[in-house]
Amino acid sequence: MRNESDETQYTDEMKLLVIEHPLNTEVAPDINGKMTVFKKAFPSVSVTDENGKDITLFFKNKDDIQWQTDMPYDSSSIGKNLKHELIFKFPKPEYAGKVKFLLNAGTAQWGEDMIRVMLNMRGDKVDKWYENMNSNGAEFIKLYKFMEREELYILKANVLVNDKWITKSIIPAGGPYIDEDRIVELDISDVTGDTLYIKLTPPYGYWKFDYAGMIYESTNPSNITELSVSNAKDENGFDIKDSLKWIDGKYYSMPELTNFAKIEFEAPAISNEKSNDMKQSLFLKTTGYYELHLKKDKPEQTELIEKIYNTPGMILEITMNEYFKKIKSLGLLEK
Repeated sequence: MRNESDETQYTDEMKLLVIEHPLNTEVAPDINGKMTVFKKAFPSVSVTDENGKDITLFFKNKDDIQWQTDMPYDSSSIGKNLKHELIFKFPKPEYAGKVKFLLNAGTAQWGEDMIRVMLNMRGDKVDKWYENMNSNGAEFIKLYKFMEREELYILKANVLVNDKWITKSIIPAGGPYIDEDRIVELDISDVTGDTLYIKLTPPYGYWKFDYAGMIYESTNPSNITELSVSNAKDENGFDIKDSLKWIDGKYYSMPELTNFAKIEFEAPAISNEKSNDMKQSLFLKTTGYYELHLKKDKPEQTELIEKIYNTPGMILEITMNEYFKKIKSLGLLEK
């Protein structure tokens, strides 16, 4: 485990989840960490963007070739609408009531960069804001509603029902260095016909996707084993195993880019007597948080923050302005 960003990372608990499931099946978690076992996720029949362009191939396979915003070098090419519109088409079984939408997704690099931009607006009051956030205070609720509205790091899964798009669930972001599978259950009992349409509207620069599929039949794992760390030492050879045992507030912290830890688990054995018919999938379960390294030497831009919170779409305009400012500093801006 290594710190690769200009931030302090705090890890409280680390466990290895060993999921036993039949051969020729796969496993993926939902947004709450509940595991689903399935034989097949059916790829979309087609995927189109807001311009009607066919982008289906980006979503057919997990191949680390992600769809994301083609960020421009010409500021005049940006229109007023700073959100994409991705429409996925799937077959709908006649009696399907609930299905599971499998998406491999993560935060794009510019989306991560904007976290720093937004936190810098907090200036010398950012630590006080952190305190309110950590106590699930009013600022936490305001931030969540803002992110959900703008779909910055929370994406709405919309289903077409009687010619109207209905939000059925949400998809949380992750990354940007590691994209993750996530399963979202959708109630489609009110969808008529033999076709299921799903619409995602990611804002420019914030999301990337590698795969999308639909699961029509699934089960729960028969056996999940949770393994504790057997050995863990930091870059100086200091034993940090006790810090990773369980959720107790005793964090292992990594404040520098040079920090890393080597962590070991005992190799698990398949417990099922019919081991020839079973296989294992491993998931790393971690609990923690991070704090960006900020200067905190300027006054909070309180008026601007409130305006952003109360003006739909304003943060997307700021996002593109910051992006063009960045590429201009690199000598890449065409106009």
